Amino acid sequence: MDYRSRYLLLFLISLILISCATKNSNKNYPELEKAQWLLGKWRNSLPEGDLIEFWVPENDSTLVGMGFMVVDQDTIFSDEVYIKQIDKDLYYISIDRSTGKPVEFRLTSSAEKLLVFENLDHDFPQKISYQQLSEDSLIAEISGLKDSKNSFQKFPMQKSK
Repeated sequence: MDYRSRYLLLFLISLILISCATKNSNKNYPELEKAQWLLGKWRNSLPEGDLIEFWVPENDSTLVGMGFMVVDQDTIFSDEVYIKQIDKDLYYISIDRSTGKPVEFRLTSSAEKLLVFENLDHDFPQKISYQQLSEDSLIAEISGLKDSKNSFQKFPMQKSK
């Protein structure tokens, strides 16, 4: 097992321990309740490799996620993200890999099984959305202007057991 795989394994174990130790009632965080259906492990097997995303509660106001791409048992990409209620707003917060700084996308639209987060000042993407299609499938989408053209990528995922 290479060092990246060990790091991811340790990270996931700590997330599980945090989620087991944290009571996630959301009584004071009703906006976060909209994202509870994201909890769990989601994956998509692509020709390039496996896209995997985990979501667990960090505390009453925050869900923490880890996304990564695995090719031939090597992790070639990882992303640390959060969905957090701050005051009365819900944010999708991605950690920029080059600077280590958070990039916030505010929830601008939601329905029962749809979350749309936007940050029009970000380079790409400006919009991140998750739509639950069924109990065990969703589509994540990133979109916005890229090289002065509208661009988007869709990531269908299945819930893993």
